[in-house]
Amino acid sequence: MLIDNKGWNNFVRTNSSKSLSELDNLKRKVISKNKGYEFPFLEKLDNKKLVTLLHDAQQSFFGLKNIILIGTGGSSLGAKSFLSLNKKKTSKFIFLDNLDLVDIENKLEKIKNKKFGLLVISKSGETIEVLAILNLILKNYKSNIKSNNNILVITENKESTLSNFAKKKKFKVLDHSKKIGGRFSCFSLTGLLPLEIDHKVALLAKEKSEQTFDKYLNSQSRLLFESLIALKYFSQSKNYFGHVVIVYEQSLIPLVEWYRQLWSESLGKNTKALHFLSALGPNDHHSQAQIWLGGPKNLIYTIILNKNVNCDFKVKDTTKIFPTFINNKNFFDISNTMAKSVYKKILNSGNPIRTIYLDNSEVTSKAELMSYLMLEVSFLAKTLKVNPLDQPEVEKLKELTKKELKKNAPD
Repeated sequence: MLIDNKGWNNFVRTNSSKSLSELDNLKRKVISKNKGYEFPFLEKLDNKKLVTLLHDAQQSFFGLKNIILIGTGGSSLGAKSFLSLNKKKTSKFIFLDNLDLVDIENKLEKIKNKKFGLLVISKSGETIEVLAILNLILKNYKSNIKSNNNILVITENKESTLSNFAKKKKFKVLDHSKKIGGRFSCFSLTGLLPLEIDHKVALLAKEKSEQTFDKYLNSQSRLLFESLIALKYFSQSKNYFGHVVIVYEQSLIPLVEWYRQLWSESLGKNTKALHFLSALGPNDHHSQAQIWLGGPKNLIYTIILNKNVNCDFKVKDTTKIFPTFINNKNFFDISNTMAKSVYKKILNSGNPIRTIYLDNSEVTSKAELMSYLMLEVSFLAKTLKVNPLDQPEVEKLKELTKKELKKNAPD
């Protein structure tokens, strides 16, 4: 992975030496040997224990070609990011994460006559969407589930609606880590189990994650902290209001959705931080590029590109009618050239922009990027003096929703 911050650094007006010193002190606090890690996701898992957990969990789905994953937000976005690969491979997983009945029915129509397993994930055990969708599946599709042995629940080991229901129905239950919240859980059981079932590389992803944490925290690398200096400046400046993240592959959209939650829930407190805006290129060159280049200069940008892809096509024109500049060009080359053109135009128009290059389309490349972003966002939160691990307004919204639903609840 290569992170090119040059297009950010030119816009930063701050004392970088002083900022680096402050960030070094912050790093020492976060990874204090006496107090342990301040960020729970940095704690290393016991590989033997993880292998045993993954092996036991997979037994619930042995022999099944289809698995329904019910989970929303961080309970599904990590797994979605891993499983969305730029290659011709069909996932066993169907994600049900939103209360859109038409979408749910369309997804289930594809396996209406097939047996499937059920993986239900909710850290709190009280997620409204998860409970509602679980009820739908058990009411309307119970015949597709061979036995309760094909249902696995991941939730906190505490009294909750989901935990109590699972025990009553004798579903198998695995403990969701109490320390690690949904958006940081992609390298725990919630993200690694689907990855192991589909691709058998959960341990490789976890190993790459730990290597990435070590690389940016325990070495002489300054790249993470140079990024943080820029992000802190942009976040505190009244000149910038949003962070636009642009990818150029459909397979990276779930990763950006995960990044959006990580950024927004970790940083969006006390009226601080920038709004997160996502885009897909080159599609959005035909819709958003005009305002990026001709609109207000109040956004910063990140472009995420691949160095290599697994699937490509070369334009071959024997008619001599197509433009010569696309003849003998691969789709990948054309798309990346478009991205580089956008980079140049955005930079020249007076907006800060950086580029992140993934090594390839493999899971380990995504694991490296996701681990880096977890560090970047968490440290940025600390520099902005907000807690990266909570989401108080989200919890208030959940309580209000429950209150409103109770108004019309039957006696």
